[in-house]
Amino acid sequence: MSTASELTPLTARMHYCRAALMVALRAPEGAFREIELAMNLYPDLPYVHTRAGWVKIFLGRGEEAEGHVTTAMRLSPRDPMLGSWYAVLGLADLHLGRLDKAVDRLRMAIGIAPNNELPYFYLAAALALQNSKTEAGQASELGRRLAPIFRIGKCRAEVQSDNLVFLQQRNRIYEGMVRAGVPE
Repeated sequence: MSTASELTPLTARMHYCRAALMVALRAPEGAFREIELAMNLYPDLPYVHTRAGWVKIFLGRGEEAEGHVTTAMRLSPRDPMLGSWYAVLGLADLHLGRLDKAVDRLRMAIGIAPNNELPYFYLAAALALQNSKTEAGQASELGRRLAPIFRIGKCRAEVQSDNLVFLQQRNRIYEGMVRAGVPE
């Protein structure tokens, strides 16, 4: 990372990229520090605000995600990534057990970006946790059509945080996926 710092001026984009690297290294605290630096340098980059919300979920602070993501939506209301941003909001709601809001936002994400498979699996989990078994199975099936090799075990192996709150919330989501028929 020091080579990048030496070759590239300190920009919001560089801090954003560092944050992505920190997430991959399962270091969400460091990732959020980088996001804060990016927001301080350039507070009007919507994708940086969305990444802040996403990282807050990994920190077990999903209740703080909405403010960041809605800031991104205000900055770029017609952004091509809007579907993914609704998915982040739905995921935060799902982590917090706000199942009705999660279902609404995940459906919005799917309506905007129907070829993004992850919202289908999260929607399946939310619906299963609401005991809407038929709808949960349908969402799972649609997700599997888009991503036939998707497995819960892969999600578990690639989890981006060791935060205990995050992991407890995530386990509840995996339970919902299992109930919805997502392959283990």
